[in-house]
Amino acid sequence: SLRSGAWQAVQVFFCSRSTGILPAAGTAAVQATTDVSLEVPTVADLWIQSTIDETGPAMGDTVTFTITVGNDGEADTAGVRVQDMAPDRLDPATVTWQCTAAVGTMCPAPVQGTGTLGASIAWMPKDAALTFTLSGEVSPAADPANDYDEFFNTATVSLSTGSDLTDPAGNNSSTIYLRVDDTLFEDGFEVPEP
Repeated sequence: SLRSGAWQAVQVFFCSRSTGILPAAGTAAVQATTDVSLEVPTVADLWIQSTIDETGPAMGDTVTFTITVGNDGEADTAGVRVQDMAPDRLDPATVTWQCTAAVGTMCPAPVQGTGTLGASIAWMPKDAALTFTLSGEVSPAADPANDYDEFFNTATVSLSTGSDLTDPAGNNSSTIYLRVDDTLFEDGFEVPEP
């Protein structure tokens, strides 16, 4: 196998057009060789996109983030890292994740876990994609005054440490914002602060 950007001399034999027979080695009159430079792609364009099933959950509700990662670059890559630390507003004891789908590659082992999502994808070829879910129960903030403040969840994808590939910036993280619904205002008689 070749490293990204490497080249290899390849010996090419030419046969007679009239007979289609490859001449015996050493028959210099009808045999020729040439060097062919094989260029290996060096850019893996990794991307990640997150969605959530509910941007305004109630306290105690379970929310589920769907995280999809892929490679739109020309280069296949190995050891791609996917991370989602999970926001501190999700009860750590309830946070679980799993790989739910894979196209052009395979879900990493293990395919599911608890707490922080930290998966290493063994092989991510061009046009491959995987989908993960991360779920957890919304819990009160450390300071009750912040219970209904907006909070967020960020997922990231990156090349393996020491990779000789390049990955264009701009689509390697995805952030979802959400705010706990304040049930005090459900009767419609009170108006929440803007």
